Amino acid sequence: MRATRPKHSEQSEEAQVRHRARRLARGAARRGTLPMTPCPCRCGSLLLEMHHERYDRPFEVVWACPTYHQVLDNARAERLKAAAEEARSTCQLVAESSAVTA
Repeated sequence: MRATRPKHSEQSEEAQVRHRARRLARGAARRGTLPMTPCPCRCGSLLLEMHHERYDRPFEVVWACPTYHQVLDNARAERLKAAAEEARSTCQLVAESSAVTA
């Protein structure tokens, strides 16, 4: 497996931040300093996963069942996609306005 996966130092900075957040949260959960809370969807599942909304805050996690965790991840992806689209349209407006004034 090591032959195909890049070393930690070879990964992108974003991947390193995600890895660090997951590692710190996992350690805190094992020590008991990051208590598990029920899934927000109130399904009663005992199988819970940690969801990070922001990786720069490793101890701010939402404990979610696998199904709800997927919903949270999809919502984050949609927010990122919408933000990228908004930035793209803003850049196009700026380019158009500078072309008109030139």
